[in-house]
Amino acid sequence: MKNIDNKASFIKEEEDSGKLSSYLFARAKNPLTQDPLNSPITPREKHCLSCASMGNTSKEIGLELNISEHTVNFHVKNSIRKLHAKNKTHAVAIAVRFGYINVDHFEKNWT
Repeated sequence: MKNIDNKASFIKEEEDSGKLSSYLFARAKNPLTQDPLNSPITPREKHCLSCASMGNTSKEIGLELNISEHTVNFHVKNSIRKLHAKNKTHAVAIAVRFGYINVDHFEKNWT
């Protein structure tokens, strides 16, 4: 009986690892589009991340965009989810890497 249980457990693990490897292969093949025109995030989410990249708080971003702090956080959380990021900083880094947001404002401040 123990041998049958081990075999069933082994088959279950094989099925799970097959699903995981299929998922990882699909993510590695095309984790996000690299075409800014086909961005997975909305223009408002881009604007919130762009402002965050300048060091603005959610309250400051809300004042600039005439929306509430809660709405800013909503857009940032959506972009984090869509970009498969771990947090806001990671989302900004991904957005910059794929060209979804522009960071030319840094060059102006550093020169």
